[in-house]
Amino acid sequence: MLSVLVSWIIIFGISIILGYGFIYFIYKSSRSWLEQIDIYTVSGLMILNVYAEIFSLLYKVGAKACLGLAVLGIALLLYYYVAKRVEFRKKIKENKISVYQFLIATIIVIAVMTWTVGYPQHYDTSLYHYQAIKWIEEYGVVPGLGNLHNRFAYNSAFMALQALFSFEWLVGQSLHTVNGFVCCFFMIYAVISNRIWKLGEKIEVSDLLKVATVIYICYYKNLISSPSSDTLTLLLILYICTKWSEFIERDIKEMEPYGFLCILSAYAISLKLSAAACMVLVLWPAMQMIKRKKYKMIIKHLALGIIVLAPWLVRNVVISGYLLYPYPQLDIFDVDWKMPASVLTHDSREVIVWGRNVFNVEDYAMPIWKWFSEWFMNNSPVLISIGLIAEGLVLISLIKKLITKKMDLRLDMIAIYSFVSLVFWISSAPLMRYGMVYLMIPICLCISRCLNGKRALYEILLMLIIPTVASFLGNICNIGEKPYIWQEDYVWKLTEKVELENGISVWFPAEGDQCSADVFPCVPYRNMVERLELRGQGFENGFRIKEEYRELHIPVSYTHLRAHETLRH
Repeated sequence: MLSVLVSWIIIFGISIILGYGFIYFIYKSSRSWLEQIDIYTVSGLMILNVYAEIFSLLYKVGAKACLGLAVLGIALLLYYYVAKRVEFRKKIKENKISVYQFLIATIIVIAVMTWTVGYPQHYDTSLYHYQAIKWIEEYGVVPGLGNLHNRFAYNSAFMALQALFSFEWLVGQSLHTVNGFVCCFFMIYAVISNRIWKLGEKIEVSDLLKVATVIYICYYKNLISSPSSDTLTLLLILYICTKWSEFIERDIKEMEPYGFLCILSAYAISLKLSAAACMVLVLWPAMQMIKRKKYKMIIKHLALGIIVLAPWLVRNVVISGYLLYPYPQLDIFDVDWKMPASVLTHDSREVIVWGRNVFNVEDYAMPIWKWFSEWFMNNSPVLISIGLIAEGLVLISLIKKLITKKMDLRLDMIAIYSFVSLVFWISSAPLMRYGMVYLMIPICLCISRCLNGKRALYEILLMLIIPTVASFLGNICNIGEKPYIWQEDYVWKLTEKVELENGISVWFPAEGDQCSADVFPCVPYRNMVERLELRGQGFENGFRIKEEYRELHIPVSYTHLRAHETLRH
């Protein structure tokens, strides 16, 4: 656990340093609204992620990337010491935490460490997460890497951030602690800043969204040790909605704080393309900036959005040949490593059917009334029912406001987003792991309206919270069973080797489709390699599909591949 704690301290420290600089230099006019430790930390994580992506386009993300980051951090610290030390001392006094806040934070840190220190339990980690991170550590970005394994083409920005803080070059094994830090940070923020414990204060939407944050983290605690992109994406969405609600509760009408949240929304998209619906939040700040002719502000936020998304989009093109994977319609680049369009089409359909509990790619166009019932019964029917009823009530309220012309976009933006995101999730790939928060947001909005500033339903709310807290605290009892120094490594499995040209080798599992952590590179199936050729003398030059396979439909679904392997043997 010591390695987990040290890595968290490093991540938190450099995030605060960079995040403070981002708010100080970019948002000077609105600093009074954005000067909060949580905003510094989230901003810093975003900057670190963009830095790791840019570095990966130039070189592998390892010791030199960390050295560059250390130099930047030290330079900023020296600047802060010379120019801002008086202000820092004042802020430290203003933000001094109480004894009970320190104790709560300590308990959360210990509990989340027990979830983080174990080996990754997410199935997809051995399928492709670890290998994707390893490619970034060893080569940065490689042209046509998606041809080697189509899952690499999903290119979540989170994999670059994980590679930056894996520290394999330093400790001899790839640490997987970033999701643990993210969960620990958001849980401390959600618990300590929550007014639900203060009997004399009104319970607001932001407080309920913070409760949803804690519930989500506890529900998916077994995935925290994995470098999955789902965790940070969905927690960031909850955080954006929470801060938007906080700004409303503080009656902040300036545009820049909301514009800042729109930049975070762009960052969420780079983590997972399914978060694209959050860009609906851009609507109110954009309309206000245009209405008030704040052209410099518009240019600034457009530039920031481009800076956040550009490295991710460039990596998309280098890895797959397409601007957005898996959408072959955006075919605007003529490169020899381009993945066949049929692979993208098949992959996008496979994601859809798996999310719907259909599992047969040929049924991707099945109408909702045919697949909904089975999906509903196999994916938390109680939560789905409550979420859909809550969303219906939210929608009715929005329609009434629209008819009576009482709608205020700033106040109703989260309600609008909850509807758009829920529809987008259900109509695309409604896997519960991807969309639990889209059900929780409308529930929080409805509970807030039921409370309406009163505490009449306070006991009911506590009945929902107490089991979660009890489950959370119960994990501390397992601390004696956890390793005290090093985090458990990725899982090793039996593998076989296939030779490519120039004496280069690629490994694949001896059975199943999960790769081993002791070999690199590794792909789930041998026939993924047989259709490829190197673009040069080594892996750094990338991969392309052999000429005879380029115009053919290449089945990439794991169902087809398993069948193929069975027949081959």
